[in-house]
Amino acid sequence: MKGYEILFNASPDAMIKIDMEQIILEANPSFEELFLYGKKEIAGKHIDDVLRWNQGERLKVLSNTRKVLGGKVFHDRGVRKDKNGNEYHVMITGIPIVDQGICRGAFLIYRNVNRETRALRELNQQKVIFEALFKNSSDAIVLFDENHLILDINDHFTSLFGYTVDEIKGWNLDHAITIQKTLQTSANLTNQLLRGEKVVTEGVRYGKNGNPVEVQIKGVPIVDGKKVIGGYGIYTDISDRKRIEKEILYVSYHDALTGLYNRRFMDAELERLNTKRNHPISFIMGDVNGLKLTNDVFGHQAGDDLLKKVASVLRKACREDELIARIGGDEFLIVLPKTTKEMAEVVVDRIQRLMANMSFQDMSISISFGYDMKEDPAERLEELYKHVEDLMYKQKLEDGQSLKKKMFDTIVGKLHNSHPEEKEHGDKVAYYSEKIGQSLGFNQKRLDRLVLTAKLHDVGKISLAEETLKHHWRETVHMYPEIDSKQWKEYAKHMEAGYRIFNNITKLADLSEFVLYHHERFDGLGYPRGIKGNSIPLEARIIAVANEADLFRREFSGQYSEGELHKKLMVAVGDLAGSILDPALVEIFEDAMNHSKDFK
Repeated sequence: MKGYEILFNASPDAMIKIDMEQIILEANPSFEELFLYGKKEIAGKHIDDVLRWNQGERLKVLSNTRKVLGGKVFHDRGVRKDKNGNEYHVMITGIPIVDQGICRGAFLIYRNVNRETRALRELNQQKVIFEALFKNSSDAIVLFDENHLILDINDHFTSLFGYTVDEIKGWNLDHAITIQKTLQTSANLTNQLLRGEKVVTEGVRYGKNGNPVEVQIKGVPIVDGKKVIGGYGIYTDISDRKRIEKEILYVSYHDALTGLYNRRFMDAELERLNTKRNHPISFIMGDVNGLKLTNDVFGHQAGDDLLKKVASVLRKACREDELIARIGGDEFLIVLPKTTKEMAEVVVDRIQRLMANMSFQDMSISISFGYDMKEDPAERLEELYKHVEDLMYKQKLEDGQSLKKKMFDTIVGKLHNSHPEEKEHGDKVAYYSEKIGQSLGFNQKRLDRLVLTAKLHDVGKISLAEETLKHHWRETVHMYPEIDSKQWKEYAKHMEAGYRIFNNITKLADLSEFVLYHHERFDGLGYPRGIKGNSIPLEARIIAVANEADLFRREFSGQYSEGELHKKLMVAVGDLAGSILDPALVEIFEDAMNHSKDFK
């Protein structure tokens, strides 16, 4: 029993041995340290006189005591108090002492879990008790002699490494669960332990089928007198912890959206790369054009999808040793060791060719690039970074508005191709708006911009789902201006989407408010802001009149002759004066239409 006495006394867990009458026979040093009792204070005392618990635990304590003295192992949690009344949350294990089939007493083991977080960081934990503890430990434990030969293993060792005791007994420990490559390292650890030194480390050990297992390893020497006669190897499976650590490391250094490296990784890596053997070194920095417009029109999920598509192109265009990172919302950095500026230009051309064959939401994908190299290791990489960034922003300024205008035209074309009725509606609203603007004496520039806005006032509908867009909301909204349907709220967002689309184009930005407010009502019951009267911009009020006129035209079309249609339309629009529409503009519209020779 010598080895097990060593385990009992060396254990970091508090342990006591009790008899069938629950009298304490023996306590280990960890028990005395945790509960502040000396050996003489507790020897021969009933356990209830030493350890106190909260009243609510009484039934559970009695049940566990009956269980362990009935010959069964139990595991439980509870609160126990030390000599001074301080409470400790503990994990409790009860292990019966069985002799020739008869229970003679039990070991009670208390693990202080107030320090559980710190304990989990320890490389290994000793689960040391008599043979019952050895067999029931949740760690894999092997007992070996001074010649490194295995004498015994516990059940968890079998679970972890696949060997039964009959298969592995008598084997050299270092050869049993180690491969040739790390054999000497393993043997050195065993020799260290057999010199009387404790071993605490981490490593990989191999099971019966050659499967690697990441483990914490702790070695405890068994000393008889002054001679080391063997030891315990305790292996804790840390595969899950290592996996989590790798995942945390991955998340720390990778962009969650694209899977590319992130700015943090690149900042750390640049220092490592700035060596002579990596020069010349080139940087390519790219900024995705139109990301904000994509987010504004199609939503942030679409913007995320665009960034992921760009990331896939960058991966395809680069070699494995070229580092790619997403360093900002729409910015990417490619670091190319041992690469000249001319070679970097080849990579940029390759990316652009790949982009030319791809589209997103029917729009071409575009990136503005800046790139350059440095040859002198003494030159700071930060200077190259800043220079390339400046080149990229300069290129983005040159590309910016033309690319945004191209995207704008694509968006308009996509809406009109998918919904020709929207183009017809826009043309009619522009026609009516032009008539009102002419009557108000707008100069040609202001008139042209009014007509353009009116023609595209519903461009924000490109952001709507088909299910939402197909509904005809006009009549319902006029009857119930405070309607609160989810689908209606989605539909009503098209003005804000149109506002953002116009606002992205510098030359159209000042027209964006006319788009935003064209569904405001003169009485203040409109949307999206509920402003009223002359607080609504004039052009927005004009478009509102023209919009209602065309909606009535489409509603009455085919029901009346041309002359009757004209009269019906004038009456219908007139009925909205003062509530939905500006009455002064309604009057101007009616007068303009009554005197128009080409009324449509």
